[in-house]
Amino acid sequence: HGRGGEHLWSFAAMDVATDIVTMGKPMGNGHPVAAVVTRREIVERFAETTEWFSTFGGNPVACAAALAVLDVIEDEDLIARAGAVGSELRAAIRSVDAPAIGDVRGLGLLTGVEIVDASGDPDPARAAAVKNAMRGRGVLVGSTGPLDHVLKFRPPLVFGAEHIDRVVTMFDPRILTIGFARRVAGLVSVAGASIGRWPKRARSCTRTPTRSTRRSSNGTIRRCAVAR
Repeated sequence: HGRGGEHLWSFAAMDVATDIVTMGKPMGNGHPVAAVVTRREIVERFAETTEWFSTFGGNPVACAAALAVLDVIEDEDLIARAGAVGSELRAAIRSVDAPAIGDVRGLGLLTGVEIVDASGDPDPARAAAVKNAMRGRGVLVGSTGPLDHVLKFRPPLVFGAEHIDRVVTMFDPRILTIGFARRVAGLVSVAGASIGRWPKRARSCTRTPTRSTRRSSNGTIRRCAVAR
């Protein structure tokens, strides 16, 4: 819904004439609603050849939520805003002084950042380390590509120019530069920072007296609090 920066749908930027379009949760900004949009002649063929219906065909509340989303997109000019903010985001990422950042490309708020090694080849291990380090700092990004070495930024429409600095500063220069002259396989720890692994669960245990019939031989029972 508008993150492409020019059209409501990304496929429109590729000059694709669609037969059927399906849409789900973005349509209601989180409210349960979905839709199928197609041409009349396609729908009529279904009705003529088979039994075709929808048990949950919609309701007034869901439709009101979907219409409100369209109103906000239009009233606040969010499509054009996505295009402008996306261009600023890519320019800011390109300005990061890190040889591991390769090609930076995208459309609107959809941005891909290629992570490469010293020879310019894909570096999936370093891409995974960067992704997990950013997650640990509160910025969620994904990864994609045949080798999973391209970081993908897909922020929501509320993402604005004021958020760009936070995203860019989340790139850890230690991961993007240390050991760059060699391919880093299974990068887990850089400069003492734990990267790419979920933290181990920490246990805090105390012993408290008890009169329960299930008490241990020394009259205490171990109670542990597990922190995730």
